[in-house]
Amino acid sequence: MNFKILVAAIVFHVGLNSYAAPLPATSSSEFIRQQLGVFRSDAGFTINSGDSDWVQELEAIRNPFVVTSYRAPSTYDGVQAALTVRVDKMSQSTTLKSYVTRWMRDFPRLGFKVMQAKPIKVSGQLGFVIDLKNQSAMKQLRQVLFLKDKTAVIMTCRDHEDHFQSTLKDCNEIIKNFRWL
Repeated sequence: MNFKILVAAIVFHVGLNSYAAPLPATSSSEFIRQQLGVFRSDAGFTINSGDSDWVQELEAIRNPFVVTSYRAPSTYDGVQAALTVRVDKMSQSTTLKSYVTRWMRDFPRLGFKVMQAKPIKVSGQLGFVIDLKNQSAMKQLRQVLFLKDKTAVIMTCRDHEDHFQSTLKDCNEIIKNFRWL
């Protein structure tokens, strides 16, 4: 009986040490490291991949306004669906409606048809959803916008038009996990 307790103690101790960092409480510690799929922004919000199987991109993002992005685990017709998270820092406060109205004027000029635009609530937070299609490129997008003080967060989900409804389920799973801190 004592032998079993000793073996259990050794296994437990070895198990804990396998997660140890060279220096405790550093970023290389398994206990401190950020959970995959979870993003915490300096702009005051958090988002995570939730129950989707989408993967957060960890490599550098080329667009300075895009703070993180999530990718579908597979491609469809040569394209990997994506959800980008963009931050727009403004010099003065505005309302969500004014912010959205300003951008809605640009969509037709950029080749997008607005399919739907309406206010929504996500986890008790007021937002705005815009569904768009680009007929010439056969792409469909959903943008969900949130605004707090002088910071706007724009999440854009994109995929082929004929596969978009399947993609939208996973995008919505990620979007519903958005929270202002």
